[in-house]
Amino acid sequence: MAASDAKAVPIKNSAYRVTFPILDADGDLVTAAAGLDSEVSVDGGTFADATSEATEIATSSGMYFLDLTAGEMNGDTIAIIVKTSTAGAKTTPIVLYTAARSINDLAFPTTTGRSLDVAATGEAGVDFSNINGTLDAAEIGTGAITAAKFAAGAIDAASIATAAITAAKFGAGAIDAAAIATGAIDADSIAAAAITAAKFGAGAIDAAAIANGAIDAATFAAGAIDAAAMNVTGSEFTAIPWNAAWDAEVQSEVEDALDVTIADSVPADGTRPSVRQALYMIAQILTDFGIVGTTLTVYKPDGVTALLTCTLNDGTSPTALTRAT
Repeated sequence: MAASDAKAVPIKNSAYRVTFPILDADGDLVTAAAGLDSEVSVDGGTFADATSEATEIATSSGMYFLDLTAGEMNGDTIAIIVKTSTAGAKTTPIVLYTAARSINDLAFPTTTGRSLDVAATGEAGVDFSNINGTLDAAEIGTGAITAAKFAAGAIDAASIATAAITAAKFGAGAIDAAAIATGAIDADSIAAAAITAAKFGAGAIDAAAIANGAIDAATFAAGAIDAAAMNVTGSEFTAIPWNAAWDAEVQSEVEDALDVTIADSVPADGTRPSVRQALYMIAQILTDFGIVGTTLTVYKPDGVTALLTCTLNDGTSPTALTRAT
């Protein structure tokens, strides 16, 4: 127990120092009171000797203090009497009413004159326009903000000021694939006409804005893009004027196709040849063939591998044609 136990409000079940005078019949201070006997009663119980004894404040002041233990303060009403054997001195009575906490335990400002906001109905309030500091992840618990915390329609166009949400409000990569749950954005999430050409600035969606492979066949449901989706009525298309540059491009493509080497390929017997196969066989018949006995053989460009064979019934006229594979 110490001087620090002297508080403005006695706290229940907490050590406490009480200071008091000892007076005589004339109301004068009694110094060096002899035979001091301090007794304590808790909540109307029988008086018992206090653990400590009253002590005079030096020097010969007539003012005394008594240190009470937490146990002696464990009640709502603490009654104290301090007796003395000094002639003419009167017994000093003291009554303490304890509280659960001291005013030192209450919230108070660091600057004198300031106080907590209190509503007209008595609740302590908070002026949100005068909050010091910012909120970060440490102040917001996991799951503190969920869909269930917001009533239907709680956040709408009227709740968000113009330009309140801009690119500068989001950190780089703040919204990515991992931030958006599967199915979070679907047809039900987007109102009719919510996305129109006017909603996008010129060049807002270009090649740089779309990752390679982001849009492929799997991205679109069957029939997702049809005439109705494209709003095609015929008036959207106009005749494309032909010009010399297009002539040159077509000619270049045709020449490239003609320069392709024809592969050693012929159709199976009884099937029709492709244009490439027919040209190839005609070219080989005219350039690479030989007759041995009654057999005419057309060779591939290597001059060895048979491409076509046929039998000559009189050494000149073919009677059968066989395609080599």
